[in-house]
Amino acid sequence: MSENPPPGDSAPPDTTTPRDGRRLRLVTTVWAVLMALAIVMIVLMLRS
Repeated sequence: MSENPPPGDSAPPDTTTPRDGRRLRLVTTVWAVLMALAIVMIVLMLRS
């Protein structure tokens, strides 16, 4: 049922411009912070 992508298809589409790297890193950092906050909230809810 699970269909594996063909080899070499795991790379993201080539739509990024050279100056887009900083924004991508910023988005990744924000996403990581949000995920960390969500995990902390879940742990606090489970412990209470």
